[in-house]
Amino acid sequence: MKYNIHIDQVHSIEWGLNLSEAAAFAFCYNLPSWAETIQTDGEIYYFAARTKVIEEMPILSDKPDTIYRLYKAIELKGLIKYRKFSGKDLIQITAKGKRWNSENFPNTSINSEKNPKILGKKSELASENFPTYNSTIIDKKTIDTNIKPESKIQPPPTPALPPAELKVMEALLKAEKYFQQWPDQQQMMCERAKRADAMKPEVWSATLEAWIRYNIDNPAIICHIETSITKSFQAWLTRNLEANHYSPNRFARPAEVGAATAYKAPVNQKLQF
Repeated sequence: MKYNIHIDQVHSIEWGLNLSEAAAFAFCYNLPSWAETIQTDGEIYYFAARTKVIEEMPILSDKPDTIYRLYKAIELKGLIKYRKFSGKDLIQITAKGKRWNSENFPNTSINSEKNPKILGKKSELASENFPTYNSTIIDKKTIDTNIKPESKIQPPPTPALPPAELKVMEALLKAEKYFQQWPDQQQMMCERAKRADAMKPEVWSATLEAWIRYNIDNPAIICHIETSITKSFQAWLTRNLEANHYSPNRFARPAEVGAATAYKAPVNQKLQF
């Protein structure tokens, strides 16, 4: 277990992170220093097992599906790239996420002793006009007005997610928020569908994401996720058991299964949700 958690408050506020998301990203940010490196599709990722997060940071949660939701939340905010590969949770820090730790970017703090090059021989604003001791002699000749601040460091822009993928993520977060508010619903729906396997976090998350991708162009469902779950997703959960065509690759994203794209129903099988 980690005894200390370093959180960059400056960027946490700038990026709109809550405390749990900031702590989760702090864990992700340090992955390159110790985690297993995995290369896929020509890119470097780091293995970030949810159980490892729970072991190192039990203050966050003791449930893997909660850690998964945190991964998705910080991915939506452009700090990481997340994907599943061979059953492993893989994380890659984006250019935006690499701005974490204000000390590496002096433009976030102007009047700091850690950044003397910016101030040079200048005093802090108004410090000469309002000295700590009234006996201090004001000598404006000591202020060097010729020193200019160094240019601010501008990190490369973070590539935006495709609109279609952003739409899927937003719908997925709404659905997961619903089950977080009503935790008994997951067990009840699995019992109705006779899906004991769906109680596993990785199976449940994959099934939920597959349902959303299948219905992503159906506004009656996507625009009303909370009310569609009890009927549409329940039917999806039940039909997938009857058809018996669950497999990890079936619910994977397109990049994870090569030429495969979105989910397609098996031939001669008509699915109505």
